[in-house]
This record gives sequence, structure tokens and C-alpha cells, in this order.
Amino acid sequence: MNSSRPFSHNRSWVMRYGLAIVSVSVSLLIRLLFIPVLGVANPFVLFFPAIGLSAWYGGLIPGLLATAFSCCLISYCLLEPVDSLAITHATDLVYLGIFALAGGQISWLSDWLLQAKHRAEGN
Repeated sequence: MNSSRPFSHNRSWVMRYGLAIVSVSVSLLIRLLFIPVLGVANPFVLFFPAIGLSAWYGGLIPGLLATAFSCCLISYCLLEPVDSLAITHATDLVYLGIFALAGGQISWLSDWLLQAKHRAEGN
């Protein structure tokens, strides 16, 4: 490994960013499958693991990509009006904002842990 680059950056960018896109897409598919059981309530919860996985594997930027992609998919597919990125309810905007802040924090903390591990291993 190249010691001048952070650990996550030694991984293929295709894998880091691809995992972010694929994990969020899988989260959406799972959430859509559960609509008959859960309805449209709490559309955010299944996206947190995708953000965590993306940030754990890829670092800060893939985690933030997963967060932004999740916000777009949630807005487009799960919030009214469906099939539109328009946010018509102020509460939905607040929830999306809180979700984005939480996703950003997960991404930052995961990246911080990756860097600490990298330093502890002496790489």
C-alpha cells in the first residue's frame, strides 16, 4: 500500500463508488418490496445501512454520495408526489435535512475511523 494515501483511497474508485450506488439501490428495492407491509411511513430507515457500508468501505466521499443518492431516491420514489423530486410538504424537507445530516455524520465518522485504523497500523 502507498502510505501517503488514505487507506480507503488505495481501493479501486470503481469499487468504492460502485458500492455506494449499488447499496443504495438495493436499499430502495427492499424498501419498495416492503411497502405492502410498512406503507409509506418511515422511508429513511433502510438507507442508513447503505450509507454506513459505503462510508466504511470507501471513506467520506462515497458515504456522502450514498447520502445524496439516498435523498434523491427517497424524494423521487417514496415521498409524495411520487415520480417527482419536488418536495411539497415542509415536514418532508425537514426529515430529508435531518437524514442528510445524519448520513453526513455517519460518513465523516466512518472516514475518521478508517484514517485512525490506517495510522494505528503504521501505514
